Amino acid sequence: MFDDQFYHKPPSTDNIEDWKEIIEESMRYAPPETRPGEKWIERVPMLTKDVNRTDSNGDNKNLVRFENPGDRENTGSFQKGIDVRELPPHTLENPETDEDDLNGGYGRFETFAQLGYKVWLIDRYKPDEESRSEFQKTHEDVREDSALSSNGRDKGSIAKKKDYVGVLRNKIDKYQWDKSECEKWFEKGIKHSLSKDQIRDYIKTAIREENAKNRMNWPKDYEVNQYLKDSGKKNVSILNTTHAETGNDQRFVRSLLPMMKSYNKTQETQKYCLYNTQADTHEKFDLANGEMVKMMTNHLDTILRFASLVSLKRLDNPDYTPYKAAYRVTQKIGKEKINQIVDYPES
Repeated sequence: MFDDQFYHKPPSTDNIEDWKEIIEESMRYAPPETRPGEKWIERVPMLTKDVNRTDSNGDNKNLVRFENPGDRENTGSFQKGIDVRELPPHTLENPETDEDDLNGGYGRFETFAQLGYKVWLIDRYKPDEESRSEFQKTHEDVREDSALSSNGRDKGSIAKKKDYVGVLRNKIDKYQWDKSECEKWFEKGIKHSLSKDQIRDYIKTAIREENAKNRMNWPKDYEVNQYLKDSGKKNVSILNTTHAETGNDQRFVRSLLPMMKSYNKTQETQKYCLYNTQADTHEKFDLANGEMVKMMTNHLDTILRFASLVSLKRLDNPDYTPYKAAYRVTQKIGKEKINQIVDYPES
């Protein structure tokens, strides 16, 4: 089968002699990476149980996973064995405990457990303060940058937006980084496959979330609904005012038809509960809410004028409608010339 020559069944022991051929091929196809703040020691087979993945409290030591990535690895690929073209998981010696802390490949270890692999090839590193980057002040910085770089490749268990934002927030909190420092870190501090637009978005999100810390709470929509239920308020629609200050009225517009149907049924004032999921200051929160209310008022004026004009038209023509389906796209292959605009319905 395709590429089978690159896969090897992992031996069941950590005897280096049993792994000699695999290690030699692995070193040829996937030599160890140079990592700032780390020095490569060796590539060896290790019992998976001996690779430290938790702290003294039993908590996961993965510093850069802020979102569950779901199915992290292709289990089918690992069923074929070790692919010598791929870098193995890597560990970084903990200067406080002298243990080998896993620092890249957490998802693979879950797969190893599923497939019953008790031994796997590991790249072992130790701390190297002399090679630290300008962004690495502590051992934790080295671990974060290294692990995020491992997850930043364009295949496998790719780091998510929340992972980058979470690590960035740690940096902003510890070192008071501004936008410029964040940009330099993406450019020189870590490996990734992100676009410029993604980087701008992640930095903006991290700064906004840090600004909001201890200032603003951002509830989920289901949480707002629960708050309404807990307070005994019934028949209230929730309305997210995020970006209303920039003229974004789409959330309110989407609610108009259900709201009007409900009003026609009850003839009672329809109530909304306002909330915001991005305002990072009290002032921005108040501004967004105020702008949303202005747009709601303006839309009511539009609706009333619309209804008045239609009513006048219907005095002369009861069948008058202010909208209709006038055209369609031709799509029936074999029956008509496709991708044309024709009258609907056809005359």
